[in-house]
Amino acid sequence: MNSVHITGRLTRDPELRFTPSGKAVANFSVAVNYRGSDDASFFDIVAWDKTAEVVSEHLRQGRRVLIDGYLSQRKWDTPEGEHRQRVEIVAQQVEFLDHPKDQTAQPPDQDDERR
Repeated sequence: MNSVHITGRLTRDPELRFTPSGKAVANFSVAVNYRGSDDASFFDIVAWDKTAEVVSEHLRQGRRVLIDGYLSQRKWDTPEGEHRQRVEIVAQQVEFLDHPKDQTAQPPDQDDERR
């Protein structure tokens, strides 16, 4: 089973791009701190399709998130013939764990609660 669950803070704003076929893809990174320690690990995240669009629209550096996804290893050769590889977390779900500092949580409209 290939399953990853991490909670951390974005270290940079998501970068939204589109593939030649029009598929949305967002790249960002998350820092995960360990309890009782100043040590952190940094993970590259890639999100696709609607998740990519939502992430790039609503998340910014410093926001706290929960990522559910899986590990993916990409391999490629540079134009100079060097072999490269990268392990990324492919985000299947991204949960926002805090609110932007310039906004406060607003209660839902009563009409929304009836739906």
